[in-house]
Amino acid sequence: MIHISTRKDGIETKKKILTVCVQLFLKQGYKQTTISQIVKKAGVARGSFQNLFSTKDAILMELVGTMFSGQFGVA
Repeated sequence: MIHISTRKDGIETKKKILTVCVQLFLKQGYKQTTISQIVKKAGVARGSFQNLFSTKDAILMELVGTMFSGQFGVA
């Protein structure tokens, strides 16, 4: 059974990771950004990262999906 606070914490952790990824990807590029840099800057445990995203590519797909969902919603 998942507690509400755990789910809320997961959502907040995911937001932190995605925000940091946007910053790092824009600053140094996708290929040059490492998972270690992401978790350090986001202040999250590597295990928490891996529970939310299986790979760095999964983050990119999430970000692209978020961007396009807004665009297609307008259309």
